[in-house]
Amino acid sequence: IFIVNNVPTMMYRGSHAHKECRQYIICLSGEVHTICYKDRISTHRNTLQKGDFILVENMIWCEQLYKTKDASIIVLCSHEYDKEDYITDFEEFKKLTNGN
Repeated sequence: IFIVNNVPTMMYRGSHAHKECRQYIICLSGEVHTICYKDRISTHRNTLQKGDFILVENMIWCEQLYKTKDASIIVLCSHEYDKEDYITDFEEFKKLTNGN
């Protein structure tokens, strides 16, 4: 479990996928836009406000845009932190998903 807050307005965070870990992203305050990519083409966009949440499955690339000064999220993870679980290069992510 971790919290992300004090992010400058209009800044992106996240910008990665997990090989195994799944995460619930819950908005605690403000407004956060999420953009999730299943592959090179499919995207899903959400606007989260206080109390709203999304489930980000493994092998989904997710970015969050912090739209308001007070925007904050709490993230509930299925796995403990493991650097090896992260995919931080979008080109690598696209290759791994083969557009599926």
